[in-house]
Amino acid sequence: MEVAMPNDQRAWEVRQWVSRNFDDAPLPDARLRKRLTAVAEDITRHPEGSLPERCVTWGETMAAYRLLGNDRIDPGAIITPHVELTRARCRGQGDVLLVQDWTELTWTYDDGTLDLLQHETLALGSDGRVLGLVDAQWARDAPEAKTRKERRETWGRSWFWPDAVATVGEAPEGCRFITVADREADDFKLITTCRNFGHGFVIRAQHDRYVNGGSDRLRSSLSKQRVRGTVQVILPARRAEDTGPPRRQRSRARAARTATLAVRWASVTLDPPRNDPRFKTGEAVWVVSAEEVDPPRGEDPVQWLLLCSDAIRRMSDARRMMNWYKFRWKIEELHKAQKTGCRLEASQLHCTPSRPSFAWRRSRWWWRCDCWNCATRREACGVRPPSRPTIRPPCARWSIGCGSW
Repeated sequence: MEVAMPNDQRAWEVRQWVSRNFDDAPLPDARLRKRLTAVAEDITRHPEGSLPERCVTWGETMAAYRLLGNDRIDPGAIITPHVELTRARCRGQGDVLLVQDWTELTWTYDDGTLDLLQHETLALGSDGRVLGLVDAQWARDAPEAKTRKERRETWGRSWFWPDAVATVGEAPEGCRFITVADREADDFKLITTCRNFGHGFVIRAQHDRYVNGGSDRLRSSLSKQRVRGTVQVILPARRAEDTGPPRRQRSRARAARTATLAVRWASVTLDPPRNDPRFKTGEAVWVVSAEEVDPPRGEDPVQWLLLCSDAIRRMSDARRMMNWYKFRWKIEELHKAQKTGCRLEASQLHCTPSRPSFAWRRSRWWWRCDCWNCATRREACGVRPPSRPTIRPPCARWSIGCGSW
């Protein structure tokens, strides 16, 4: 029996992967679908190179540019097959974590720079296994609103999180979606949206809200609870670096250490935001507090305050919530792979709408080719375009492509 050579095997895998994720894309012309699959194969074989380096001939390069610049192609159509594949993988998985985060993409040209916000939602199994991307949004910052009413009605970064939940919608049969997000997602609208669509949530708290009818504050309420147990976490070394927008803070360097965290929890009702007519009633949540005991001198103590939809009645429940939150780092790895491994920001595409497509293709390549040692990593990740403000092709199409591969 003849054994296929490694190159032949890889070429076969690439064709199978492209076929699953692009053949059924609802494009307006069969010729566009054929060109899409051809460009997908070229980029998958050389994901870190420039577009001319990926394509074999100059004619294929120009055809790829024409595809990315075609106004008839909706970025959402490119990724529709993958979104369906991801949702199919979620069926029967039980708890599925939807990890959300955003990053800022910056392109530098001779005549200036261009910034674009990218928000993605990554589906994970409850054990951290990657299932695929289920949503992506691209936008640019709107002018700063002057009044509270204008801020409520004008699109802002806080809209990313509830918009993603609404776009993903209800979970497929046999699974439950759990939204996992960092402190910037601590928004009352996100909690109410999760409840409306049947999603659970684990959100790191940022605001010291009023709770239980204004009788106490969130952090004060947790500090009054007794310590239920301790957990140890390994903290890797960290270099000093800018934490990025919107605050541009400078995080201090940290040596690697093992931290012991004291765990508390409580059930509280978050009071609705004051002076906001959209919210009339409070939201009942469980809160897990994990605070480092005796941190080294000069080091900032580790402090987690997690808002959870699931009841916390024993230490194993609290550990499960913390373990789910720890999987959030995987979407950070996705953004790192896009920017560093795939050199997304090195692209010289000048048309704003094509960049989201470019980023999206790179995202799917990360899942397929990076460090996830499981059969599903060969699938492409799919996302849907943002509801507002919309970034149109061709840059959107090119970002989608880079995110995919």
